[in-house]
Amino acid sequence: MQPATGDWELVRFTLGFWLLPREDRANWIKVLQPVSFEPNDDWCDHLETAIEWLDNKVQKTISARRHERSAFQLAPSIRGISSRGTSDKL
Repeated sequence: MQPATGDWELVRFTLGFWLLPREDRANWIKVLQPVSFEPNDDWCDHLETAIEWLDNKVQKTISARRHERSAFQLAPSIRGISSRGTSDKL
């Protein structure tokens, strides 16, 4: 979340096998995943919650549609990246 918010304290957790697969290689995960700013059914802000999901053997894939304001959908200038593709914070 730090690239989108500038806050290293803001962390989101999910289960690795919930992540969206690549379209061309189903055994690989997509490089960019839709990470929600707010905790929800796919992303949580406490490691203990993610461990509960793992212990409960919840089987699913995260929903790309559920995360309308996800971190990778922000405009580059909001993420701290200039139009040149470099960080303005370096």
